[in-house]
Amino acid sequence: MDSLFAIDSMAAIASVYHDSARIVTGRSITRGRAAVTAYWDVLKGRGISWDHGIEELTVRGDRAIQHGTSKLLYRRDADTILSHVRYTVIWVRDSTGEWWIDLDHYTQEP
Repeated sequence: MDSLFAIDSMAAIASVYHDSARIVTGRSITRGRAAVTAYWDVLKGRGISWDHGIEELTVRGDRAIQHGTSKLLYRRDADTILSHVRYTVIWVRDSTGEWWIDLDHYTQEP
């Protein structure tokens, strides 16, 4: 996904999420494909870099749990913002074998 961010393809990032996916933060819950797409569209043309490290990935059947940290740098007006978070992503595999993000949860690092 970092490579999609680098080419400003926010729609492609959003397309990795399941139709009923949720993005959960300390301040909000984003639900469903349209809302997830809108969430990522906010960064269109504003992204600078995204370094997203995977600390652990556990696969059990048709579910996978991914933990790590993410440092996303973007522009907001004249400011450069660093979003440094710890995240957990739950992936689900559908009947065709395709993997989708079902839950993306993150909290800001101090």
